[in-house]
Amino acid sequence: MLKSLSLVTVGATVMALGAITQAEATSIVQPQSASTDMGENFPLVHSIDQSGLSVGYTTGVTDFDTYLSGNPTHTSARGTDWTSLDPTGSVTFDFGNVLNLEGMALWNFSANPSFGVSDFELLASSTGNAGSFMSLGSFNANTQSQPSSAQVFNFNPTAAQFIQMDILSNHGFSRTGIGEVAFKTADVTPEPVPEPMTLFGSATALGFGALVNRKNAKKHKNKDNN
Repeated sequence: MLKSLSLVTVGATVMALGAITQAEATSIVQPQSASTDMGENFPLVHSIDQSGLSVGYTTGVTDFDTYLSGNPTHTSARGTDWTSLDPTGSVTFDFGNVLNLEGMALWNFSANPSFGVSDFELLASSTGNAGSFMSLGSFNANTQSQPSSAQVFNFNPTAAQFIQMDILSNHGFSRTGIGEVAFKTADVTPEPVPEPMTLFGSATALGFGALVNRKNAKKHKNKDNN
């Protein structure tokens, strides 16, 4: 009986402390909103609204890899992309809630290739608070002729509501442009890890239960010996 209780205790502890993953589809998603400190010669919203894409998609439904395999292109024209006032700075994409993400598709600005993003870093945060962003890696985007094809930049699966794109350089112009961006959800979703106090409470309760079980078992054993 004591052995069975110990196994239950161990199993409960693992469930409380571990992160369990489950499979899900890798869909393509677009941010709900975006902001920038680089200014807007043409509105930033055009970089996330599918305007200019040769083929659209249903956010959160369409499979990312299947969609990109069809080589959807983007044509840069007025009302279909974003151009900045400054050549470098940050763009922050907000998904409205925490998603598990593992990649970004970028259709670079192509009406004038020198506007296009070159070197950039991606960072992620679940809250958007200052100091909460974690680097996902540094990347380099190629120039694109019109119409542009998507370039995919992969990173480790990360739970985030905000993705920040720090644009470090473009291909030579005094302003920077983006045709369109979209993101890839990860094929595994980590379940939320309990808060520290929850873990402490669970561990304390489990430890107390195990101690009681051991004392009861020892008491019964002594009675049997007598």
